[in-house]
Amino acid sequence: ENVLPVYRKRRDVAYDALVKNLPEARVEKPSASMYLFPDMTAYLEKLGLDDFSFTMKLAEEAAVVTLPGSIFGPSGRNYLRMTFVTMNEDDLVRGIELMADWIDRAR
Repeated sequence: ENVLPVYRKRRDVAYDALVKNLPEARVEKPSASMYLFPDMTAYLEKLGLDDFSFTMKLAEEAAVVTLPGSIFGPSGRNYLRMTFVTMNEDDLVRGIELMADWIDRAR
């Protein structure tokens, strides 16, 4: 009862930040989930990286941690798993902004 509104707000904030800062990512707003799962193909192709290499470099160079979708199976290739339940709204937005800035610099 108390947690669901918090998770919904964080989901909405993370989704809106992703759409705003990474417009080439394809993502759907989940109705019942604890993470976003954007398709990052457009960015990965421009950077010449797979999702695993992308997440490693992003963590090392921008201190932003996501999971590569491919660890969940072949259909997750080029996706990222981004949880939104463990962070506050400001940190979620900042992490997505840092990711977008890192992508711009890496191009």
